[in-house]
Order: sequence, then C-alpha cells, then structure tokens
Amino acid sequence: MKKMCIIVLCIIFMQVAVGCVTYNVYSFHPVQHPNSIWIAEKEEIYFLIGEDATKPINGFLVVENNEIKIEFHMGIYASIIEVCRISDFGEKIETIEMWQTKAVEKDAFTITVVESTYFQKNQQITFTRQSETQGDGSLC
Repeated sequence: MKKMCIIVLCIIFMQVAVGCVTYNVYSFHPVQHPNSIWIAEKEEIYFLIGEDATKPINGFLVVENNEIKIEFHMGIYASIIEVCRISDFGEKIETIEMWQTKAVEKDAFTITVVESTYFQKNQQITFTRQSETQGDGSLC
C-alpha cells in the first residue's frame, strides 16, 4: 500500500511538473528589445533602446515642463539602474536617480526608487514598451 501511494504521488507530481510553463524573465528586460521605446505610466519619463543595446540607453525626464536629457545604465541582468543627467554632447554630468528593478514582465517592467532627485524614495514606477523605433533610435 505504501509503495502504491508513493507511485501515485510521483505520477501526480510528474503531471503537474510537465504542465508548468517556465520562461526566462530576462528575455523581457528592456535591453533585450532593440529599437524600442519605453514610457512610464504615470511619470513623464521615457527612454529609447537603440539597435545596439550594449550602448548607453538615452531618454528624457520632464520636470515642470523642462526636458532633462538622461542616460540609463543597466545591463542585461540589471537589478540596480543608475540614471544620469547628461549634456547635449552626451557627457555624464551627475547621477540623479538610483532605481532597483522590482518586476519584469513582457512589454513592462517596474522599478523601485532607491535614491532620487525628482521622486520619492520607495516610489514604484512602471514602464511599458510603446512602439518600435527606427535603427538610429528615433521614433518611427
């Protein structure tokens, strides 16, 4: 009887395990989507992933109707994202934000603010992929 129970439990476990769909959440990470634009749902922030996702990721933060040119530093498996204000020549001026990745889903990811110039600590910001860009990173 004990062997029969173990066999039945093993069969049930195997059926459940085979039915589970697993995926790599990092395949949803923004840098895995070249030529895409990501926009925050509530805040005025957006950034563009160019054709070569290993290059700096540029974007804009709009504060009181002023557009601030920013650069995101995040790798493929980034958990901490550094956001820097950059000059018109692409030179880093200062780090203005430090974020931590909270959730990564298909066409969306959420961050938690760790350190900030413009947002509240622990605030969550969700970005969604809106559209594709041209090869040069500009909008279609």
